[in-house]
Amino acid sequence: LSTIPEKDETPCDIVASQPGIITSMVVRQGVAQVCVGDQVEEGQVLVSGRVPIIGDNEEEINAYMVHADADIVARTVKQYEKTFPLLHQERVHTGRRRRGWYMKAGAWSFTFLTPVRGQGEWDYSMEEKQLRLFSNFYLPVYIGAIQGREMAAYERNYREDELKELSKAINYQFVKNLEEKGVQILENNDRIEKSVSGYRIKGEMVALGPISQCRPVEEISKESEE
Repeated sequence: LSTIPEKDETPCDIVASQPGIITSMVVRQGVAQVCVGDQVEEGQVLVSGRVPIIGDNEEEINAYMVHADADIVARTVKQYEKTFPLLHQERVHTGRRRRGWYMKAGAWSFTFLTPVRGQGEWDYSMEEKQLRLFSNFYLPVYIGAIQGREMAAYERNYREDELKELSKAINYQFVKNLEEKGVQILENNDRIEKSVSGYRIKGEMVALGPISQCRPVEEISKESEE
């Protein structure tokens, strides 16, 4: 049987999870400490869980604590940075090939490859078929053809188009992660910098999204404030 989770009533403030400019606020419980258009800093209280009780003389006579609840959206600036070396390794086919075949039946198997000279690095691909009698009676015996290509690795500089593709892929992943959290991207800029040690991809985005974060509060009595 499914059960409805109990509502969290632990007294708490809502604070900013990051710096930004408030663009919208809907407060359901608690006392708002900021307004739309305010610039806020990380950790700043946006909605207080301490609700004062005001007497006829407009002075606080008591207060009670609540679990602050609000939807707050802000315009924020998000940045990322990725570094990688000047050279990268690439593998190419040398032109040498080798072939072979294999057979397996249960736990037994046998493989044969044409001999080659040297100790090169090889990539193999296999195509397997199951033996059968007639058209639909399959035997527990498999045979396969093996093809190998010798590969050689070397280091080279990135081409300009490769750098652009890298930058595009990094940017795409960063945007995807934000959008999955309900963040809307308003501006998206990135650049590639080169130094003697390598490349650096820097990105900066102007985004619109939630910045609410709960933080437990402790009740402060009026006497202790005095």
